[in-house]
Amino acid sequence: QDKTRRYFIENYLSTFNADERKEVPFKLFPRQIVLLESFTKYNNTISIKHRQAGITTVASGWITGQCVFASKNSPETVLCIGNKLDISEQLVEKIGVFLDQVPRWMWGSDYYSPDPDNPKNRKSIYKARNKQRIELFNGCKIYARSSGEHAARGISAVSILVFDEAAFIQNGVSVYSSSVAATSSVKDAKILMISTPNGKDQ
Repeated sequence: QDKTRRYFIENYLSTFNADERKEVPFKLFPRQIVLLESFTKYNNTISIKHRQAGITTVASGWITGQCVFASKNSPETVLCIGNKLDISEQLVEKIGVFLDQVPRWMWGSDYYSPDPDNPKNRKSIYKARNKQRIELFNGCKIYARSSGEHAARGISAVSILVFDEAAFIQNGVSVYSSSVAATSSVKDAKILMISTPNGKDQ
């Protein structure tokens, strides 16, 4: 029922705490909760942030929740575009780490049994998983691409489009306009732009 995915994130995901140097339960800060509410309420969100604000991590947790609870008839297609390929790959990697933390029972009876020796508990939820692509058994797909006018080529019906370090993308307007076209066939597609500041150009 919690469409912000706050309950899911705080109760089922963990993240690395640099101060404690260990994995800890993912407890959200107040402004991170506001961000989740924005993702839920609006189709377009721009987050201008300082470094190490955890915004990309929050977005990864939210995307994970969207993939876990995706409708069978309407799986999520997520396109992550960074100013460099390794930026978008890091985002996909974070989503993959969170997907690994999801309790098996959330994936349904084909992937979970109370009997720990049942082979269902070892069945992979992934059809594909590498640095640039994750595909789940439920049809959800997550892609990492570097910025460029053809960043979305070959990817259609994008339901969640993420620009990471958006202010540092070269030819940002043309990259944005060509990538947004990939969302045109999806009702209420979400577009997230995340970036530290970089001057005041368009």
